[in-house]
Amino acid sequence: LALCPIFENLGAAKIHELDARCRWRHYAAGCSIEDIELSAPELCFVVNGIIRVTVRWSDGKTIILRDLDRGSFVGNIKNPKTEIAGQLKCHAITNAVTARMQFQTFQSAIAHEPDLLQKFVAALTLENGKMVNRLAEFSFLRVRERVFAELIRMSRTADVTAGTAIISPP
Repeated sequence: LALCPIFENLGAAKIHELDARCRWRHYAAGCSIEDIELSAPELCFVVNGIIRVTVRWSDGKTIILRDLDRGSFVGNIKNPKTEIAGQLKCHAITNAVTARMQFQTFQSAIAHEPDLLQKFVAALTLENGKMVNRLAEFSFLRVRERVFAELIRMSRTADVTAGTAIISPP
């Protein structure tokens, strides 16, 4: 968990304690991650790699919610007011490593580590803003403009050499 930014200010002993309380999984690129629907109240932290989260609706339509990279997380705290009507699905875009932590364990950690709570809330706020922007793009932009917006977003995180950026995965 030391590789996840929200845990970076915790001491080594606390990180080691939390590591021991996680269920660790390794996924090969392209692998479906069926159990990430999170039937139990827990958080899944991406420690390495990229995982894509999609939602499939009852009418058969599927949308990409987001790509999770190092330090990102997805979870279920069993709040009926926040449940998604569609079915969450995930798959590894690259080789990936995840750490699954029971929400009760995480709750205890944030109760004793105010910095962890601040970083968690900041990460949720940032992700909420990204989702609002994507929803606005989906609602107001045509397909061509949405593709441009996504390419611009992807190029911001790409390595830029001599004015050229390689966007991968496409």
